[in-house]
Amino acid sequence: MAAARGELMREIARSKPVRKRRSTVRWAGIGIGGLVAGTAVTAIVAGTVLAPAEAPSASAAEVLEDAADVTIQAGGLAVPSGGYLLIRSVSETVRYWDVDMPAADGEEWVRFNNGNRADAEAALLTRGVASLYVPADRTGEWVKVKEPSETVEAFGERAEEAMADAEIHFDQPHAPETLRVAAGAYEHVDGQDGEGTVTDYLDGRRFWDDMPSTDPREVLSWMRGRLGESADSSASDSSIVETLVDDPSLPLAPPDVRAAVLRTLALLDGSRVLAVDGDVTTIRFEWSTEWWTAWRDIEVDTERGLIVGVTDSGVVTRDQSAIDGLPNWQTRTSHQVSVVESAP
Repeated sequence: MAAARGELMREIARSKPVRKRRSTVRWAGIGIGGLVAGTAVTAIVAGTVLAPAEAPSASAAEVLEDAADVTIQAGGLAVPSGGYLLIRSVSETVRYWDVDMPAADGEEWVRFNNGNRADAEAALLTRGVASLYVPADRTGEWVKVKEPSETVEAFGERAEEAMADAEIHFDQPHAPETLRVAAGAYEHVDGQDGEGTVTDYLDGRRFWDDMPSTDPREVLSWMRGRLGESADSSASDSSIVETLVDDPSLPLAPPDVRAAVLRTLALLDGSRVLAVDGDVTTIRFEWSTEWWTAWRDIEVDTERGLIVGVTDSGVVTRDQSAIDGLPNWQTRTSHQVSVVESAP
């Protein structure tokens, strides 16, 4: 389901019209331990992990509306001439391995294609880091560095078999991959028919430019219509939340666009404040049917008006997993946004 939804959103995106040494100030924020410790940057905001927190005193909609106001008042993120805005995203994914998935010889990767944890005999926790360097002059060269993904933990009695399948069928590069493009735009071969080229971007400008306005009600109606729903239908709201919060480049959007994203989220039902930890408030969106439930937590830095973390449960059925120690989520991403003096 997640793969199909992702492919759907990529198809929608394709159909839209186009719109050295770092500084020595040490970041000391809270993040995913060890992965960001000691990074020499000037901190703007850091993603946090969920922790015991203060009792919530405002509704989720109020928090989001207030964060939107902060976004407008603060304006764009200031970057000194010659410097770079760095967006560093740490992503973790639990990949379930189901031996009963029908796989012919040479297609053992199919065993990772079942998103239901209750069916899995093993699971792998993988972690990847991507860093986007955006110059103060955005017409200059953008640099994206993707570090090799690694398996950091394995679960289940058949974990060794899952590791063997992953090693064979998910070959990972052993060195960072670096992409350098002017003004954040690049062309590549069309994946549909292998003929011609298409233009893609290292940020979400295609989506931002296609928004009908920055009025949140118009944005919500437009997004529902694109997914084949009526303006007053909530059937596609889980996909809308995913589209709005899963873009790590959102801090690059104009302030009115970022505010519109937050205010559109505030219009959706099924949200509540889960925790407050200093400047970061965690809001949970939750959906359920007769057969499954799902939730998505977003961490909002209310001081800066930025989304700094997203955690997704995946589909949760009533059946319990037999694997001990599994996280209660399927994907988790933390974003650190900072200013640095140079790009690699």
